[in-house]
Amino acid sequence: MARVPRYVGDQRRGVAAFLRLSGVACEPVDAVVVVVSELLSNAVLYGGMRSVGLSVAYDCLESKVHVAVNDRTPGLRAEPRFPADDQEGGRGLLLVGVLADEWGVSEDGCITWCVIGEGSGAGR
Repeated sequence: MARVPRYVGDQRRGVAAFLRLSGVACEPVDAVVVVVSELLSNAVLYGGMRSVGLSVAYDCLESKVHVAVNDRTPGLRAEPRFPADDQEGGRGLLLVGVLADEWGVSEDGCITWCVIGEGSGAGR
């Protein structure tokens, strides 16, 4: 996708539709949609290339969704920040950490990924 902020919503809706058609339960779909929004928004805001890659795969045997966002910017590693209480932004990766069973960043810093299963997220 092009690095355009308004496209994040399109991707979010497309991912939700794909997961619902794949038979994923509502709670994990909601968690994945939030995570996709956060990871794509970070890639759009901080990535240095003209496009951003998104991969979403549903493993029906393990009931897990695998998400990967590639900002195509080596060396720029996504890391959680701990903003002040009155700061409006900066909590996206903290939210990813709460919603995902596991998450990480590729060695080159280009790909931020996570895995979300049934029972994942704040409702655990």
